[in-house]
Amino acid sequence: MTFEPFLALEASAGSGKTFALSVRFIALILKNAKINEILALTFTKKAANEMQKRIIDTFLNLESEEKESESQELCKLLGIEKKKLIALRDAKKQEFLRQELKISTFDAFFSKIVRAFALNLGLSSDFNISEEKLDIKAVFLKLLNREELKDLAYYLVNIEESQDFYNELERFYENAYYKECVKIPNPSKAKINKAYNELRTYCLSLKNKYLERNFENETLDLNEFIKTSFMSKFEETKYLQKLNDEDANFNLKREEFINALNDYAIELEQYKIANLMNLLNYYSRAKNSIQKEKNVLSFSDISRRVFDLITSDFKDMIYFRLDGYISHLLIDEFQDTSVIQYKILYPLIAELVSGEGVKKNRTFFYVGDKKQSIYRFRKGKKELFDLLQLDFKQIKKDQLKVNYRSKENLVHFINEVFKNKIKDYTSQLSLEDKKGGFIRVIETKETKAEEIKEKALEALLEQIYFLKDRNISLDDICILCWKNDDADMILEFLQEHKIQAFTQSNILLENKASVKVVLEYAKYCIFGDEFYLHFLKEFLGFEPLRLNLDLARSAIENLLYLIKNLKLDLSDIALIQFIEYAREKEDFLKLLFESCPLKIINEQNMGISIMTVHKSKGLEFKHVILIDSLSKNNTNNDNIMLEYDINQGWQLHLRDNIRKLTKEHNYQAFIDNITKADYEDDMNKLYVAFTRARDSLIIIKRNKDFKHGSYPSYLNSMLEINEQEIGTLEFQDFYEQKEEILPPALKEFEKVGLQEIDSNEKLDSKEIYFGNAFHFFMQNLKLPSGENIDLAYQNTKSKFRCFLDDEEFKALFIRIKNLLENKEFQTLLQNKQLFKEQTLSFQGEIKRLDLLALDDEEAIIIDYKTSLAMQEKHKEQVCEYKLAVDEILKKSSRAFVVYCLENKILIKEFAKK
Repeated sequence: MTFEPFLALEASAGSGKTFALSVRFIALILKNAKINEILALTFTKKAANEMQKRIIDTFLNLESEEKESESQELCKLLGIEKKKLIALRDAKKQEFLRQELKISTFDAFFSKIVRAFALNLGLSSDFNISEEKLDIKAVFLKLLNREELKDLAYYLVNIEESQDFYNELERFYENAYYKECVKIPNPSKAKINKAYNELRTYCLSLKNKYLERNFENETLDLNEFIKTSFMSKFEETKYLQKLNDEDANFNLKREEFINALNDYAIELEQYKIANLMNLLNYYSRAKNSIQKEKNVLSFSDISRRVFDLITSDFKDMIYFRLDGYISHLLIDEFQDTSVIQYKILYPLIAELVSGEGVKKNRTFFYVGDKKQSIYRFRKGKKELFDLLQLDFKQIKKDQLKVNYRSKENLVHFINEVFKNKIKDYTSQLSLEDKKGGFIRVIETKETKAEEIKEKALEALLEQIYFLKDRNISLDDICILCWKNDDADMILEFLQEHKIQAFTQSNILLENKASVKVVLEYAKYCIFGDEFYLHFLKEFLGFEPLRLNLDLARSAIENLLYLIKNLKLDLSDIALIQFIEYAREKEDFLKLLFESCPLKIINEQNMGISIMTVHKSKGLEFKHVILIDSLSKNNTNNDNIMLEYDINQGWQLHLRDNIRKLTKEHNYQAFIDNITKADYEDDMNKLYVAFTRARDSLIIIKRNKDFKHGSYPSYLNSMLEINEQEIGTLEFQDFYEQKEEILPPALKEFEKVGLQEIDSNEKLDSKEIYFGNAFHFFMQNLKLPSGENIDLAYQNTKSKFRCFLDDEEFKALFIRIKNLLENKEFQTLLQNKQLFKEQTLSFQGEIKRLDLLALDDEEAIIIDYKTSLAMQEKHKEQVCEYKLAVDEILKKSSRAFVVYCLENKILIKEFAKK
């Protein structure tokens, strides 16, 4: 492969996209690109960290055998031999180590833009980022006048529940959707009534009892009439079809009535949308107001704020600035790009591929796989992947066709299953040295809905025992399911059977059963409502005693009192987490009725991994068990439907029973497009699930002969795969198997005499938090003079406010000031280039230096500590840093530990281990 400046790379599952992206990044450096002008974007911190680690490790170890594949690919890209490659790398090594690699998430990149132009948005640049949703209802309602409050009431009564309504406004806001609408009056039904009366008169004149039943009412009740067989089952009724085919007058009058219905429905939708857009205006103003007041933005707010900037009068200035420091852009997982992210990046991409602007010889590279696009619910549009190539013909296209992850049988099986299911599917090739692989498809035998969960879990248990019988470690097994509720159900089932497992669920803490039962019990005790009692009896199996709660007591006191009376297990992780959360609440009623934003923390990651297909994307496992859906289907009946079409842009429709029945062309085309996109999204989820496995894939699908509308089967409705078994699963040799992780056996206690414990060798949690805060402070402080000390102090206080009190922050500030005033410290930094939090790769490990100070003569390594505990470990650590720097920079170095203590600054130099 030769180096193409503008390239779109399609990389199927397991084909090495991270490899390709990291090699591309290094190739740019070796082609003399300025490191600080290369930007790589991805979606998660985990992916960004892995990419950074891989680039650093590859760059510094190109000559090693482990990096032979990367070296060969770089030689092809650059058209040089390996000897020349290593020489180029060595020439660039010092610059590489000095520069910070710009590998970022979309959110972090957009956040930097907002901070840089915060004043243009009326914000403070030190805003906090929080995932906790701000309650803006009160501010929003205050902005509405009497007439607009009536409009809002109309929506809340006639469209949906209030919470869903606010969620829809938030969805419009996040996607920067707004449509200028002229407000129109509520449409009249006069035209419908006239057409109805004419149709009714004619139908009654036919003296047919069937028609007479449909037209009993002289006055049209539209909601009732559209439920009649005349409307709802017209095509299924032979008499009506015959009448429609043979009677021209009937056909004409029915057509006039249908047209009147459609005209009314369209006008009513326009009326509603005009009011909705007016309310959205106020919602946006309320959002902006509360953001300024609290100085807080969420990640979705940040994307929206960047969009506001690029559509404002500041657009040219923003892109001119970005154009000045981004010459090379690499984007990972491009198929998951949302519409708003695409629109923000589009002008920058256009500049890069045009060859014009501030700099020339620039590049653009993006990689992804449309088959793995499963984030439609976040407005990800896989079609954008191809749209860029249509807009910019200079972007070349290439494909990675070899699967480096899965064994041969799995690759062939997946090709056969999906080649006729996914549009433009390209079959993958398998590696010669990855022969074998095991696939098993089994079908459960339920005959009624009540058996679905039971039969599926029985089959799951049987397959786990099958894997265990082949000596396979539980740690190498992943169970994939479709919903968080399914994951929790499976975890509970496995725990009952003493099988170690953990979930990757991303669910709210307040939805965990142990937490919810306490909250419902508290509400029952306070209000005595039978609704709460019904839930409690169902969950607990008995009726709990109604307690008298003292609401004057603290939240935590009442919570512990309730837990004690319910006799709940205090070792439950969710309960422990909620107790910690309750400690921060003074008012018990607020604890009960304010939504808790926390998500359940993962239990110890031991045993079988259980996760949803969405969570599994980007991961791989030796052995995968994919289980069909266990839960009831949550049908999507959103009344407000927002969809993006790459040719027509945003489209907004309100769910409408009239046009659903009449099959009005534009509405039906819109619904058909949504249905098609949902189907493709579900097919992609299946592809992602199948391609997570390396060695074996076991599929547990539901009984194809038993169908239940409320319990749809993903596998039977989307794919045609029968029970089968391909390949064999070898017994894993005991010595090759990873040691099974089980709770360690306790050793016998041995009595020992009392000992003196050196307090200097132990750190409590407060000291750890204090040390972390100190490092964060120094990381954000401008050295050597510290001119931004006040801002760095506020940022540190904001980040660690939950861990340190005011006195501890004051003590921290004093230590920093003492360090800045220390002459010995300032001498070490004098006339040197300073690199904070510098990352190095040495002997297969990533090392992170607090501070690296360089000049032409020497390198100064500085490691900060806030306690004298564990000095020997400090010495060992800083000496390892020195060895790494000596080897990489090939110049003399000195290593220091700077102890910033309560009353003094102590600086120790260490020459060797």
